[in-house]
Amino acid sequence: MLLHSWQHFFWRWIEFAVALHFMYYNFGRIHQTLRVSPAMEAGITDHLWSLEEIAALPEALDRESSN
Repeated sequence: MLLHSWQHFFWRWIEFAVALHFMYYNFGRIHQTLRVSPAMEAGITDHLWSLEEIAALPEALDRESSN
């Protein structure tokens, strides 16, 4: 099945939105039962990520991969 350009754009946007949601859920939100974020509980990070940190991540990864 051939995807039209708008369909391709739409599905890329959905993928981005889902990834953003999971990043915020696991890194930027304190959960009531854990009293920390799941990423902090798992020892992946030592602080609660701000929305600015999450939004800047793709740019930072792009810069890192180009070096």
